[in-house]
Formats: sequence, C-alpha cells, structure tokens
Amino acid sequence: MRISQLSPQWLAAALEVDPARITSLETAPVGTGQMADTYRLSFHLDGAAQSLILKLTSDAPASRETARRQLNYVREVRYYQALAATVEVRAPRCRHACISDDSTEFSLLLEDMAPCRPGDQLDGCSVAEAEAVLGEAAKLHAARWADPALATVAWLPVAASAKRPGPGSFVAIFARFRERYGDQIDDEVLAVGTEFFARITEYYQGQADAPQTVAHGDFRPDNILFGGHAGEVPVTVVDWQTVQVGPAMADVSYFIGGALPTDVRRTCERSLLERYHEELRRRGVPYSLADCWQDYARFSLQNYLVGVGAAMAVKQTERGDQMFISMVRRAGYHALDLDALALLGRGRAG
Repeated sequence: MRISQLSPQWLAAALEVDPARITSLETAPVGTGQMADTYRLSFHLDGAAQSLILKLTSDAPASRETARRQLNYVREVRYYQALAATVEVRAPRCRHACISDDSTEFSLLLEDMAPCRPGDQLDGCSVAEAEAVLGEAAKLHAARWADPALATVAWLPVAASAKRPGPGSFVAIFARFRERYGDQIDDEVLAVGTEFFARITEYYQGQADAPQTVAHGDFRPDNILFGGHAGEVPVTVVDWQTVQVGPAMADVSYFIGGALPTDVRRTCERSLLERYHEELRRRGVPYSLADCWQDYARFSLQNYLVGVGAAMAVKQTERGDQMFISMVRRAGYHALDLDALALLGRGRAG
C-alpha cells in the first residue's frame, strides 16, 4: 500500500468499522526510516479524536527491492500477526496487518505511543535507560529460548544461515569502507576489521553455537521509544523488519556497545549484563553467567559487522556517515576491551 491509497473508507475497512464513523482524517510523516514509509494518522471516530501510526511500502524502488529480497516487510507483518502474542516485550499494539502475495505491498496500523521520545543512535541513552531497555530484551528473549518450533517458521530467517556472504565478500566490502572512512577511524580499530572479516565464518559458527531464540536483529536506540504515553510506558521496541532466529546476546551486545559511549560502557557493562542475566534466570532460562558473558564478548563484533555492511549498502548521507563511523569506532574498542577476536572459533564457556 502507498499513502496515496489512504482514505476514510480504507481506514474504516482496516479497523472493521462503518466508514461513516470516521471523519477529519489527516496524515503527517513520522521518522526517517529508509526501508518503509511511516505516517501518523489523526482522525475522529464517532466524534472522538484518535491517532494511529500507519507503516507502509516505501515509495523508493531500491528500498522496495531490498525489503522484498530480505523479507523485511514479511518479517514485520508476520511478527505482529504470529509472534507478538508469544513474547512479552512491549511493542506497539497492532490494529491491522496485511501484505501482498509478492511480499512488496504491506500496511500496518499500530498504536501511537505519543507523546514519547524516539531514541537516537548518535545521542545514545543513559545507563538507567539502557537498564530498562535490557529488561525488555530479556522479556523478548526468554519467551522462546531454545524453542525448536522456531525452526519450522518458514518466513523467519536464521542469523547463522549458510547463505551469509563469506570472507571474500566481506574483505572487499571492508576495503571500500576503509577507502571512504579510514582517515576518520583509528588504526587499531581498523585492524580489528581486517582480522574479523577474514575470519567471518568463525563468527557465524559462534552464532550457530549460541542458544537460539527470537532476536530483534537491529536492537539499537533508533528502534526504541522512551516514555511512551507521557511516561506510562517506559520502553517500547519498534521496527521489527529484521526479526530473526539468533543468539540473544547479539542483540544485547549490539545495544550496549552502540548505545553507550566507550568510557561509560566500560564502567557499567558488567552490571548491566548481570541484571539482564538475572531477569533471564527469573524467567526460567538455563543459561550460565559465564556463557552469557562470553557470548556478550564474542558478539561485541556485531556493531562492526552491521556498521560496515550498512554503510556500504544504503544511500550515503551526512547523518548516516556519522552513525556508521560511531558504530564501528565503538565496536572496535568494545572488541578490543573484551578480546573478542580471541573468542572466534572458541567453544562454550561451560
């Protein structure tokens, strides 16, 4: 669906109400997402003011093709249709979810969490906010921890799939990244990438060996809303286009490493991880703290992987450059601090 197709009649059908009950429909763009278009709908239902968020197919052909190839639209629609009710993480309530047979045209009507504060990757978040976000992460991860039924969900990709690009592809991508950004990143951080991408298959093996669950796949401040409904909902997790079967700690390490400045992260990451682990154990997850910490350290490279890959895959913008450089810088020092490269190919802590 495109925004040009929106009408009171369409909205009424999506909400399963009589069209005569809907009046004064207005729209306003929301956010800066590159994969889909998002609007706030303001309208009256039976005379009472209402608002919802409408997320739909991007008008940009490149974004539509990428979403079709990577099943991004399918994953977000199916998350709300099939997975949301099986996990406890706070996401916007869904009022309508639909996608075409060719996986390119979709529409979602979601709860409007306003007033709230959207997270920002460059600004990051406070330690207290990070703790609250990780509480939601534990709710997401614990519910389907090591659930064999996830392997039967055809539309839900596996993070450690054998279809991932090999070292040759990543070495070439990283060479382009260094050419564009190398003069803005310290040599020791670039050296991490040189070794990491040459050994990427060992990283994949670590993903496959770690406990599998439902993972967000892009768990960073840009995909978090803080203080929803004027503070009634402290944390809301949005943008489920990358939901996957994967290691919980890739989400956790990716978030902590990207959301906190390096000096802050160094002082609090252990306590943050211990609180997250306590919440998992409280929910019945059999996961040792030693394994949790080792997986956290191993997946400190996730921001490096995503930062380099995304920088070379999307349209270059000034904010994008700042974000990708920040991700890679923080990930490089994160990996160096935790000796992540030494964990590639190493077995479980036990």
